[in-house]
Amino acid sequence: MPLLCAVATPQELLALFPRWQGALPEHRMLSVRPGLAACITGVGPVNAGIALGHMLALCRELTGVLNLGLAGSFDLARAPLGSCTLVTEEIWPEYGLCGDGGIDAPGFGFAQWEHEGLRVVDRLSLHTALADLGLPQPADAIPGIALTVAGVSADAQRADGLAQRYQALSENMEGFAVALACARHAIPYVELRVISNKVGSRAREDRAFPLALAKLGALGHNLFGAY
Repeated sequence: MPLLCAVATPQELLALFPRWQGALPEHRMLSVRPGLAACITGVGPVNAGIALGHMLALCRELTGVLNLGLAGSFDLARAPLGSCTLVTEEIWPEYGLCGDGGIDAPGFGFAQWEHEGLRVVDRLSLHTALADLGLPQPADAIPGIALTVAGVSADAQRADGLAQRYQALSENMEGFAVALACARHAIPYVELRVISNKVGSRAREDRAFPLALAKLGALGHNLFGAY
């Protein structure tokens, strides 16, 4: 019964498992070692949802899913470039009624999923600890809310509006979809992301992807050892 490590891109997987020598197809389960598998979901919430559905069909006895990768920071003072964030809640801010005042998720009236008193509209609280998956907790992980978007926030006005409305720490493109797939199948889920850029800025000084990938590699070594 493996733990599944889900990443969006081949670059992130190779940062985590630099010794991997096999092919890197999307939506395929890759065996890293006994008890540990990995998959590349592809970028964006649609790809991520499809990929996790496929993974769960392939292996119905996953012990948990660990979503690892890069993310943007809404506040570089709180979560600087290269820092590690632990997601405490995933929000999809693009779900609901869309108008001049923004997105009204409760006003839409439709939940994305309901089960035994849990009603998921546009957000999911994450309660699983890394210890529950048999993994060490990074000492420097910064807890905070993450937003999952289909379109990356590329200007300061949008970034500031999202940060203020949702009190979010980071932005990514897959987390909510992966978290919802796990919730629907009662599978423990943890999300860790390394900050690669400032949300809303395209300036060169506000992004550090090589640094973030190197830090992601160090995080993987801490979690899994050398693979």
